[in-house]
Amino acid sequence: MIKFNLLLIIFSFYVSFDDAKAQKFSLLEAQNFAVENHSDIKNSKLDIEIAKKKIWETTAIGLPQFTAKIAYTYMPEVAVMEMPASMFDPNAPAGAIAEIPMGLKNNTTIDFTLSQLIFSGEYLVGLQASKTFSQVSEKNLIKTKLEIKSNVTETYYLVLVVKENKKILINSLELLQKILNETEKMYKLGFVEDTDVSQFKLTVMNLENSLNTLDKQINVASRLLKFQMGMELDKKIELTENLEDILKKVNFKNYLEKKLVINENIDFQIMEKQEEIQKLEFKRQKSTILPTISAFINHQKKAKEPEMDMAPPTTMGINIEIPIFASGIRYTKISMAKMEFEKIENQKKTLENALILENLQAKSDFQSSKDKYENEKLSMALAKKIYEKTSLKYKEGISSSLDLTQAQNQYLSAQSNYFNAIFELLKIKNKLDKINHNELKY
Repeated sequence: MIKFNLLLIIFSFYVSFDDAKAQKFSLLEAQNFAVENHSDIKNSKLDIEIAKKKIWETTAIGLPQFTAKIAYTYMPEVAVMEMPASMFDPNAPAGAIAEIPMGLKNNTTIDFTLSQLIFSGEYLVGLQASKTFSQVSEKNLIKTKLEIKSNVTETYYLVLVVKENKKILINSLELLQKILNETEKMYKLGFVEDTDVSQFKLTVMNLENSLNTLDKQINVASRLLKFQMGMELDKKIELTENLEDILKKVNFKNYLEKKLVINENIDFQIMEKQEEIQKLEFKRQKSTILPTISAFINHQKKAKEPEMDMAPPTTMGINIEIPIFASGIRYTKISMAKMEFEKIENQKKTLENALILENLQAKSDFQSSKDKYENEKLSMALAKKIYEKTSLKYKEGISSSLDLTQAQNQYLSAQSNYFNAIFELLKIKNKLDKINHNELKY
């Protein structure tokens, strides 16, 4: 007896510990976990950091550039210059010639150059474009967050609706098993036929099969949710909210009356930035017809100085590069950039109209789903009433087992339709949130 109690305690502790390992999530907690752990979010944050580095990379082009170059030279034959020896030695005999080498056979040269870009149209426009690219990366991060939150939300709803359907089946199965037991007793007493018993056994078997299917669906949906949250698939999770509680928080009037603000939509914001980038590209191509001006200072130091070196050690100057003729290539690129800019303006207008239509359709679907939800709620109440009355009549011997089975199936279907209606209504609400950039409403 002591051993049995000890095993019971150990088993209870193990079950409690196993349950404790399941991490609990409300809908908001699941969204926040996904925002912190999903790989797409991490990559979007890295894109922002890369864009910041690109800004500095572009900025650095216009800052002073300092380079050093070391070169080794070898001349098999050194050129010489013949000059009167008396120029170098007053005591030299008349007519003597001195040979002056113009270089050294072996030498090492260190060359230092400091340069500074003074003016470049392409550089100025490129700097603006790099900053706009950074802003696009930030907008893409917001979009990625919204999409991941939207996906997590919808899958969270899916897991809940499948679990609700499972609860309905379990309750129905328990009730049917109870009725089956009572029917078997009545059959033994001769009050019902064996077909009544068989009918209930068949219904019980069908419900058990449906439960097995739902268990698999719950497992798949839960894994999908964990994947979308950026969570390890073998971890256990427990959802702390239910569909009806979530639905109670929805302000139906606000969703139906709120007007779409196009500028708040993240896709439209990204399109505006892309339009700005294309406009800058058009501006950059036009700047290619402008001159590029830069200044430089160069200092050269040789390891061995030759006897005669005509090259000055330090030089400085200004380079002005003026584009004159390129067979129309520059003007072709300018025309192409202008047409690309016009294209994206057309795409922006198309997106605006598409968002307006999508919002109108979603509002219409939201109203229809709300009406369907209210009808399914009423249908479930009526089906429950019919089932309870039929069950009472069956116990009194007034209704047949077939009548009871039909009423039970009708009630089961009504419950399932009710929760599916909630699921569809919340899905469309989720879509409206995404269109209207309602980040705080998730």
